[in-house]
Amino acid sequence: MDIGKNIVRLRNEKGYTQEALASLLHVSCAAVSKWEHGSSCPDISTLPILARIFDISIDELLNFEKNLSKEQVKELCEEMLQQFQQAPFAEAMAFVRRLLRQYPNSEDLKLSTARLYMQVLLLVQEEEQANEFLALAKELAKEMMLSGNLENKQLAGILTVNFMAMEQHYEEGLRILQELPKLADTASLECSLAMQIKDEEDATHMLQAHLFSHYNQLGMILLNMCNLANRHHHKEQLKDCLQLIEALNRSFRFPLSITSQLYMYTAELQDEERTLQYIKEYITQLKAMDQQQELRQTLLQSNPWFDHVQLSSTAVPKGILQGHMKEMLEEMMQYKTLQFDSVQQLLKNELRSLSD
Repeated sequence: MDIGKNIVRLRNEKGYTQEALASLLHVSCAAVSKWEHGSSCPDISTLPILARIFDISIDELLNFEKNLSKEQVKELCEEMLQQFQQAPFAEAMAFVRRLLRQYPNSEDLKLSTARLYMQVLLLVQEEEQANEFLALAKELAKEMMLSGNLENKQLAGILTVNFMAMEQHYEEGLRILQELPKLADTASLECSLAMQIKDEEDATHMLQAHLFSHYNQLGMILLNMCNLANRHHHKEQLKDCLQLIEALNRSFRFPLSITSQLYMYTAELQDEERTLQYIKEYITQLKAMDQQQELRQTLLQSNPWFDHVQLSSTAVPKGILQGHMKEMLEEMMQYKTLQFDSVQQLLKNELRSLSD
């Protein structure tokens, strides 16, 4: 138990000095100092008094996990990724499991840890290690599907379905997805009420967030339609879907996140110029992966449709894709549809620069 750290934090929040706290407890200042430095612990009879002074329960005093904020969860997740990037895998996993034990009731921490699986899979070198973290992520998502919080239950269900899709268990994934709670979308009503009470700034934030969410959902729908059209060799339908995606990008002046994947479809249409363009954009995005969130947020700030949108923060360690770039480009060179001379030359040049 990190009771010493909790006492320091709670004492500072209340504005007490060590001397003031010691006086309230009728103990010496040296005793409080020893608690805070971890060289001793308060007597069991002192715990209820401490809890009353700090206006919390004894459980909170011992674990201090009830009030774990979203910002704290974000910081802990960043620490997890740093561990996987800098420490041996076994130490990183031990660090993650220790945090989960320390905050056993934090659903946000469990969900956020499970959502790190793709980033961790990029950081680890061995398949066995990847499978170990993936097993933990699946376990956490499964646990959170029993949550009484419907939003958390839905997020956990979507994560579980993603894991099933990775393992090609599509029918089971679809069944779970259809059984997830369908949370009512009240965004439009909230915006209308905000405008009625003259809170136009708040209404603008909500309207833009609602539009941005649907804009990206529309992009995913169109990407799936491209995939379906390509699978059945419906080239005219594929052309129409691509044109609509490009028209949306132009109209909203903000590239859909799925745009980087379009080179696969322009290549199927034997459009060398557009394929080269999209691959260049894709490589640029890969090189700046650890800065993507900041770059996209900057782009949003000058966008009249989305200048009030705040992207959710995602911790991405610097250089996360450096060890994978060469492998990814080499794999792209083997794609049958990417055998255009200009594309092959671009990939060769990029591989040569990585080697240098």
